[in-house]
Amino acid sequence: MQIYNFYLFNRHGNCLFYREWQRSRAGTDSQQEQQNLVGLLFAIKQLCVSVAPVNDDSLPRGTRARHMPLGPSNFRNYTTAKYQLHYFESSTGLRFVLTTSPNAGDLTRLLQRIYKEAYVECAVRNPMYRLGSAIVSDTFRKRVDSVVRSLAVETNVLRPAPDGQGGSARSSTKSL
Repeated sequence: MQIYNFYLFNRHGNCLFYREWQRSRAGTDSQQEQQNLVGLLFAIKQLCVSVAPVNDDSLPRGTRARHMPLGPSNFRNYTTAKYQLHYFESSTGLRFVLTTSPNAGDLTRLLQRIYKEAYVECAVRNPMYRLGSAIVSDTFRKRVDSVVRSLAVETNVLRPAPDGQGGSARSSTKSL
């Protein structure tokens, strides 16, 4: 399994942080890629909410709720032939996205650890950080790397891509 990249979006779809470990596709417009990803996540979340069964015992039998619940959905990941996308949304609407090789298992707990150990510890508790702004902290980047590396030790995640297509780690914090 390989980890390709990590995105952190706020609830408005602005990219707060981007980190890349393995990238075999070079030369793409990162801002357009981020906008496409936010649109995809919005569509998938809406789909998951609209097809999910309503488990509300207070409603009469045979009726549906008129309003779908807001907040995180039950969407966690999807897999294509080329990659797997993992998703975690916090109760405040932060969206943590990780792309990996298709053979990865469920990495929701890893994204939750990034939320707790990197975002809460290095951004929220930083008096210099303004909530909702791009994260440029080297400490945050190192903490994200550390959490991912802890998985890598267990599963040999950050090995070089086949055919020498792996890239060096790269960070970007452009807002949309």
